[in-house]
Amino acid sequence: MNKITLEEAAKNSIDYLQRAAAGESFLVVQADRPVAKIISALILQD
Repeated sequence: MNKITLEEAAKNSIDYLQRAAAGESFLVVQADRPVAKIISALILQD
């Protein structure tokens, strides 16, 4: 899982969402603390 800052996620949200749709995953951190994950919705499907 790739680690990105909250600022990076906000600035480049379309890029990270497209990459997640292609299978990548991201841990979003703020001040080195995890705040969110960006993953493909396909992973969550049953």
